[in-house]
Amino acid sequence: MKSGYHPLAQIVRRFRNRTVGVLGDFMLDELLVGEATRISPEAPVPILLLPPEDRPFDKLTVRLRPLSMSGAEGRVVSEVEPRQRFPGGAGNVAANIRALDGRPIPFGAIGRDESGENVRKLLGARGVSCRTLIADPRRATPRKVRIVSHPHQLLRLDFERPERISAATESKLARQISRAMNELGALVISDYRKGTVTTELVERISVQ
Repeated sequence: MKSGYHPLAQIVRRFRNRTVGVLGDFMLDELLVGEATRISPEAPVPILLLPPEDRPFDKLTVRLRPLSMSGAEGRVVSEVEPRQRFPGGAGNVAANIRALDGRPIPFGAIGRDESGENVRKLLGARGVSCRTLIADPRRATPRKVRIVSHPHQLLRLDFERPERISAATESKLARQISRAMNELGALVISDYRKGTVTTELVERISVQ
């Protein structure tokens, strides 16, 4: 363990005060966390208990099965946030770089929609400037909702319409990256095949 720890720690420390560009698909990740109370009489699926719709962010008291291999019986009572939101995809990369005291610059296209606005707010709350994120009214910001009853993920819902970015958006991204290139210590490409990272865009920035 020791032999692998020091190089990793050195890499982590190098992020401090470094400016890192993040090009890719910025998405909204959402967790719906509840307690599976019983099996539905309509189909062999669990019924998940969640707060009322008019109070979606109220904490929920759930009984969690202990994560133990001993076979011990009983449950642990715990309070959980039933609805949790995070920057996903390239947004998660940018947030992690900021958490390492780096300075991420996000390059990508989100929709002019509620999910896109949430991505901006979540990144801003983590100290990531979003002035270089392009809001394209023709795009839909990908949103992934994971439905969880601890310790199991029951289902994932993907709200998205993967489409290649327009030529105008591609050119704007290329110009933004070109202007920032001299201050970047690195450029991370986070491609989830949602249409932001095109072959032409990569070719345009790779020759700079």
